[in-house]
Amino acid sequence: MAADRVGALRQRAVDYAAGDTDLAWTRITPWRTLLAGAFDTIEAKVTGATIVAPESDPTAAIMIGWLAARLGIRPRLEPTTSFPRMRSVALECANGDVLSLTREDSSAIFTRSGQADRTLPLVRRPVGDELAEELRRLDADQVYAEALSAFARVPGLTSRPAKRVHEWKDPAAEKRTVGAVGPVGNG
Repeated sequence: MAADRVGALRQRAVDYAAGDTDLAWTRITPWRTLLAGAFDTIEAKVTGATIVAPESDPTAAIMIGWLAARLGIRPRLEPTTSFPRMRSVALECANGDVLSLTREDSSAIFTRSGQADRTLPLVRRPVGDELAEELRRLDADQVYAEALSAFARVPGLTSRPAKRVHEWKDPAAEKRTVGAVGPVGNG
């Protein structure tokens, strides 16, 4: 695990090639599913979003990117130190409605203006299950690329090729160059 997990996510955007992914993306799949389901009953345009999470939480960072890419808004992070990971996502609508999803152990409380709260499943999955989810999809994930691009503000990720070009530098050749002495003349 990287010391700066959000910084590592930004670096992933810089180095991105089609087919890349991140477990932070996989970890927000249940959140994305629940939020997307809320749009079955929303007719108003979403005008803003607030995410409550630690600043160091990469799941919150990629959630910001996903909401920005999908809704054309710039979500706001409300930093917290009271919770170790993303705690809630709230969406503000043009008609004044607010929808929110707040984690409570293995479930989430879904609230919407003018309606009764609902408890929905939001289970933390083992890493093996998350890896299995990613291995089911071996092609490029356009939605992930768009979310990563929006979060890191690195354009054009969806048009990058899947093939990487690596430049390898031979450390032995570098040592020979550094230690080399130029030609000696009879001057």
